Amino acid sequence: MNNRGALALVSLVVMAVGCGGPVLVNRGDFPPVDDPGAPPLPTDYNWGPPKREDLNKDGKPDLAYYGADGKLQGGGYDENGDGRVDVYKMVGPDGKVVQETRDTDHDGVLDQRSIDTNGDGTLDQVIKYTPK
Repeated sequence: MNNRGALALVSLVVMAVGCGGPVLVNRGDFPPVDDPGAPPLPTDYNWGPPKREDLNKDGKPDLAYYGADGKLQGGGYDENGDGRVDVYKMVGPDGKVVQETRDTDHDGVLDQRSIDTNGDGTLDQVIKYTPK
């Protein structure tokens, strides 16, 4: 590294420290899957460990859960851009969302569930959800 490159690096570090924040930018891949501040998977969603994939094509990794047969069972999504899961969506055999459970106030606890009660592809019943 030449003197100019070293000076640029030192300047960047000084600015980051002076601004009170890290140089890294959260692009939706922080924090890790096991982040204790994010809501855990609902206990009645009997899914295995997730894989990181961009399920909703927004450029950020989501949590994808697959069954033993390799078919998508559901996903965990960050809908407000803070890097934490806000909603888990369960998909049916046809790939349509049949149920979702979300943290509406972003406090790390899932509190609302929406269900497609008649199979028409619309979540038409909303109920309070209490984790067990």
